[in-house]
Amino acid sequence: MLFLILFLLGNLDAVTGWQCPTGKVIPGIYVNSGQPAIIGFQTTLQTFDKQLQYNVAAFNESNLYAATFYSNQLRSETSYLESEFIGDANTGNFTVKTNGVHTQDGGVYMLQYKRGAADSYTEMCSMLFVIGKPQKAAISHDNNNILGRNSQLICSILSTTYPTNHTLRLTFDWKVNDVANPSSTRYKYGVLRKTLTIMSVTKEDANKRFKCMATESGDEVTGLTSNYSDDFIFTVIYGPDPSTTELAPPNTKYTINEGVSLNDITCIGDCYPRCNFKWTKPATNGALIVSNNAVLSLRKLSRTEAATYTCEVTNANATVQTERKQLVVHVNYGPDAGSVKLNPVKRTYTENEGTRLNDITCSTACHPTCSYKWTKSGTNAVVSNNAVLTLGTLNRDMAATYTCTAANPRKNGTAATDVIIQVRYGPDACMIRPASPLTLIEGESSPIVSCESECYPSCSNTWSNIASNSPIGGNGKFQLENATRHQAGNYQCFCQNTATVHYVKNKTAIMKIIIQYPPDVTVFLSTENITEGNTLIISCDAKGVPSVYNYNGLTQTWSGTHVPNTHTEVSGTQRHSSLHIPFLQLQDSGIYSCYVNNGMKTADTVSSATVKVKVLPKILTHLLKFGGETAGTVNVSVQFYSFPDIEEVVFKQHDNQTMNNGTDKKYIVSHYETIVHVKFYGKDISLRGMQANLIITNLKQDDFGSYKLILKNELGSTISPFTIDAIISMTLPRSVDSESKRLESGETGVYIPDPEFPGHVKVWCTRGVILPSKEFNLNSVKLNIILTILRSVSSSRKGKPSAPTSFRYILWEGTHSFSWIGGFNGGRLQTFIIQTSIADQDNWQNRTTVTEEMDSQNVVTYWANISSLSPGTYSARLFAWNVVGKSDYVRLNSTFTIDEIAKDNTSLNIAAVIGGLSSSAVLIITVALVAVFIYRGKHWKKGGCSSSSKEGNNTEVQENSYYNLASSPTYEHLQTNEELSGWYASLETSAGQYCFNIFVLFPIQIRYRRLCK
Repeated sequence: MLFLILFLLGNLDAVTGWQCPTGKVIPGIYVNSGQPAIIGFQTTLQTFDKQLQYNVAAFNESNLYAATFYSNQLRSETSYLESEFIGDANTGNFTVKTNGVHTQDGGVYMLQYKRGAADSYTEMCSMLFVIGKPQKAAISHDNNNILGRNSQLICSILSTTYPTNHTLRLTFDWKVNDVANPSSTRYKYGVLRKTLTIMSVTKEDANKRFKCMATESGDEVTGLTSNYSDDFIFTVIYGPDPSTTELAPPNTKYTINEGVSLNDITCIGDCYPRCNFKWTKPATNGALIVSNNAVLSLRKLSRTEAATYTCEVTNANATVQTERKQLVVHVNYGPDAGSVKLNPVKRTYTENEGTRLNDITCSTACHPTCSYKWTKSGTNAVVSNNAVLTLGTLNRDMAATYTCTAANPRKNGTAATDVIIQVRYGPDACMIRPASPLTLIEGESSPIVSCESECYPSCSNTWSNIASNSPIGGNGKFQLENATRHQAGNYQCFCQNTATVHYVKNKTAIMKIIIQYPPDVTVFLSTENITEGNTLIISCDAKGVPSVYNYNGLTQTWSGTHVPNTHTEVSGTQRHSSLHIPFLQLQDSGIYSCYVNNGMKTADTVSSATVKVKVLPKILTHLLKFGGETAGTVNVSVQFYSFPDIEEVVFKQHDNQTMNNGTDKKYIVSHYETIVHVKFYGKDISLRGMQANLIITNLKQDDFGSYKLILKNELGSTISPFTIDAIISMTLPRSVDSESKRLESGETGVYIPDPEFPGHVKVWCTRGVILPSKEFNLNSVKLNIILTILRSVSSSRKGKPSAPTSFRYILWEGTHSFSWIGGFNGGRLQTFIIQTSIADQDNWQNRTTVTEEMDSQNVVTYWANISSLSPGTYSARLFAWNVVGKSDYVRLNSTFTIDEIAKDNTSLNIAAVIGGLSSSAVLIITVALVAVFIYRGKHWKKGGCSSSSKEGNNTEVQENSYYNLASSPTYEHLQTNEELSGWYASLETSAGQYCFNIFVLFPIQIRYRRLCK
């Protein structure tokens, strides 16, 4: 079987895949399928002094056997594919016996030899044919099995021997009713008995059983025999026969009155497989078929059915012959129903009222002559006793159907025909309901408005809106549902006769509809150039029904807040009101609403227009003095408003150089949107404004002085100067109280001892008044002022801090920064806590703390960085706390996103204190305010001071009572040196240690140091 499988894998054609040498093809080998095959070749061996190889190969190049010779000596033999070599290679007998073969193994086999490395040469070939059993036989028929004719049967069988170019042939055998190849003279066989002809078919041949088979043989080979075919049952077609064709009943002639039915006539015949019947009668173009079956049915005969009828009989399967039988029918008739004719032939007349109608005559063929009369429908009155109808001039009452009836006096039954007379008239008038005018309130539905008229053939009553000439409603009716003001006006009903252009008559009627509605209010501006300084007139107009109006106000609002402007509202005519603004300002911005009523509803009708005044940029931060220490940081924050949008925000130094963001981060310049607060005619208003920020780090002497903030929009520029002053530390001799050291003439400043660093003094001064190594006399007057203010401040109100404001987020060169403005600290130093949470969650974590470094009742802006946040989107909030309690939370307006791990930057702790100095002409002592909070008690350790602590990232700050502040009299109550001295002495405690903070307030800016003694 392996041999067979591998043969099937070949890709060469089994017959033509090898080119065999001419004359070298030996006779074919025939083997039954499943039997072994012996394939043999006899040749004279080639001589060759080197390697010579012979092999027996199949058509798919697979070897069955190979023999190797060297120097003409057999050295090795090998059989393949389960074949057996039974020859003798030394004598040139190469014979191979295979195992069982199948159809697919049939094909060319060859003997090849190969000398050394040369190509193989095919010496001779043989063809193997595998004999298979022929397929089952099948019988076909020439369909000529008609009685008396010759009919032929054909046996068809396919050979399965492969390859198909074999020389075997098929020999056929027949059985008739199980008799093999009957020799009757009525059976004639074809070549090899492939066909069987039945001579002159008789009725006795019907239902005979025929079957066939075939055997394959030839070339001294007897092959296999097929199975018999299925039985073929023979049929015989015959009829009709003249002797069996007849009518039932057998009568061939009938005479009958018109309208009477004839009994059915049946035609009879004998046929196989069956007879077909057809009844015909003569017609103009040949025969007319009146029935397609054996039965002729004539019901209620008319004169047109009098004729000779023929029954034709044919065989259903073949037209052998046609048999015919005839039947004659005569009909007596008259008068004919529906045979009455008119002159003129017209049956319908449509005429205009008042016209004359010509006479109409009716007639019919009758024998004997018929009598006539005309009658009018609806009354059955006879209007004429003869064939002529005379009406004369028409009116609408003559419209009717007129019937002419013909009667035969010798025969029952009549014949009649109708004439229809139609008279066109109308409309005479259009009538509408309800009467005009019709008043509605907007939103109501009207009653059904109808329009009627009388016409023939009919009236078309249509409504249209006269103003728009558009149709409305249908069938002469309309209704306004949820009526609107736009539907008010005149509506016309057009009544017209629907007759053709031969009659044109119409009438019209008008319905007036009034719709009452509240006024439409329009507020419009006298100009589109809404710019500061221009004049603007705001006008209010109303339109409604009824057109009597009450103007109840023209008001200004901003974000829902009423603005009590000072402009005079001028009442106009019945339909007009206006407001005159002679000189536009920012505070004139807002929504202007006009209130009007015409009595149609309780509430006023309101319409609004928005006025947004274009202005130059407006600075909204009023005190523009800022201060900082040398080597420290200052934050300049200025709020402003601009409409149109700001185009340029520029900070310039005193040398007119523009300050830009540099890589060294010396200057950080930014601006962003924020909510700003202004007053419109005394009312507090919030606007979407801007804040400009300038941060200067590592302050130097050249950084102090005058600056400019330049703001530009499309209207122009606003230039605002501001100053940055210095706070300076200086070194003094240890004993300043016994030596007389005074300030030199022209030097201005405030000098306060620095208790944290003995021998130093804190100096607040303007640019140019730097006092290196200057010695001066700190006289008792200054000390008295300090001590007085200390007592004044110590008695101020205590409580929990207020909430911070202006909480902002800034991303600057990869650093995530936050700024805010501290509120009132409640009389205790406060600590600010920033917390974050993943957006849309409520899992807050502490991120950084910033402790207040000075006690202030003025505006202070703080900055801090947050680092080491994982990538994601965050929300942030802020609150302040002191020993009394904590403030409310302040949420960041929007989320912020960390794209990568932030740099681990050192948190900024900048309390950029807004404020500055007055001019140098102001005396130091009269403008300096110094405040010291005294902290004493059991909570302080000897030799040092406590400071505020920073909590961990995931811990809420707890409220506690860590400090106990001593109360003191106010400044106004300390007027004498004795009081001051006594108060100063009270600073020393029995523990031998005390602490206090020294602040410099000038007049907004605050700095402090803590003193422990």
